[in-house]
Amino acid sequence: MAQYHPVNYSRRFVRPITLADGTRLVTLKDAADLLTGERFVGVTKWAALEHAIKLVLEAGEHGGRHRLKVAADQIEIVLRVRGLL
Repeated sequence: MAQYHPVNYSRRFVRPITLADGTRLVTLKDAADLLTGERFVGVTKWAALEHAIKLVLEAGEHGGRHRLKVAADQIEIVLRVRGLL
């Protein structure tokens, strides 16, 4: 039987991600709010963004330093392409 892990989006990144406007992403919730919020409203289909959201969800569900790092790396790729870093 699979073990249940409570979802925890308050998990912190190893290092905060700081956007060009000074906004800081410290937790998975910060990242999720940004990636699903107003700045990305017009984006309908973009594999890099969808992958970043998936990694944030996995890190929230399973935790682990490696998952948090992988999620942060993908988030930074998305933000860099959008000119937000």
